Amino acid sequence: MLILIVGAKGGLGTTTLAQHLSRYTGAVPLDAADGKFAVEASGPGTPVLDLSRVPEWTVTRRSQMAEQVAHTRQPLLWTPACTVWRAPVMAFVWDVAALAPVVADGGLTPPPALADLAALTLIVSADDALAQWHEQRLKQQWPQARAVVGDLKAAAQALAEYAVGVHARRSLLDRARFPLNGSRK
Repeated sequence: MLILIVGAKGGLGTTTLAQHLSRYTGAVPLDAADGKFAVEASGPGTPVLDLSRVPEWTVTRRSQMAEQVAHTRQPLLWTPACTVWRAPVMAFVWDVAALAPVVADGGLTPPPALADLAALTLIVSADDALAQWHEQRLKQQWPQARAVVGDLKAAAQALAEYAVGVHARRSLLDRARFPLNGSRK
């Protein structure tokens, strides 16, 4: 399963929601925005994997790497070169998403290939006219997208349960104020 997170406008917390959701679900982080999500998710045993390297691999190597990434939760980085080599890169992302949940930070304009693969698209928005205008524009592209507004940490915990069945603490579900049905209250 791939969850794509997109911002209605800059500075609303797309990367923050991706970080929290990735942490709560144990998902593989995929950064298709600016690299911040991937770098912050990396560590000594889990360096960032640049997806533009995937086309160099054999099918066997791709399968082995998908298993390794799913097991170690190695952060993935989408670069502009991935659009050129779309088929092998998307096959690899598909393989990883079949083995483990993947949370992708799509920034403001995610790659169309990731949007096509996403099982759930989340739009980080705000209660202001500009963010809501952009949110509606994005919902025209992705009618099934869900808006997330408010406490992103609480939203990530509730979304973890909603999207991948991770148990969220009841008190946080009660306090979370965001529409999961895509409508505003």
